[in-house]
Amino acid sequence: MPHRARIAAVAFEPDGSPDAALAAVAREMWARGAAVGGVLHRHGPPDAAGHRPLRLHMPHGGRRRREDLLVAEPGPPQDARAFERAAWELRAAIRLRCDLLLVARFERRGAAGDAMRDALADAVRADAPLLVGVRADLLGEWDMFLGAPTRRLPPIAEALVAWAEERVREPA
Repeated sequence: MPHRARIAAVAFEPDGSPDAALAAVAREMWARGAAVGGVLHRHGPPDAAGHRPLRLHMPHGGRRRREDLLVAEPGPPQDARAFERAAWELRAAIRLRCDLLLVARFERRGAAGDAMRDALADAVRADAPLLVGVRADLLGEWDMFLGAPTRRLPPIAEALVAWAEERVREPA
């Protein structure tokens, strides 16, 4: 059974985002020599049609790779192939035994397809320190997904770095 203290939800309001804080954790932990893997978001500027490209950064093994996915505002029509690719990349980070796993979002069942949820379950079972962005209105579903409540952290880079640094040093 995974050690629940090694998993934390980065709780954010529906109109907020954990993206900048998670990216700061990735940069800081890389700078400290940790192998960081997972899936992070970064939005680009809107195109002529009002779509904002969402780059899914998949850092692992010291490299960054990205796949573009068009996202409409405010309710994104998500591309299942992009999430399947993100799930594949998350599993690659698990296989590489990264010191820290980051996942930008926990989504409602079906929103990101079963592939991403299944990969997230694999990340939980891997028992590496895991930070996952969870919208405040999905925290109950997140707890049900895990089978127990976990630590909730604010989307503040300093708090996330402190949590990650402590977990990366502790044995699994």
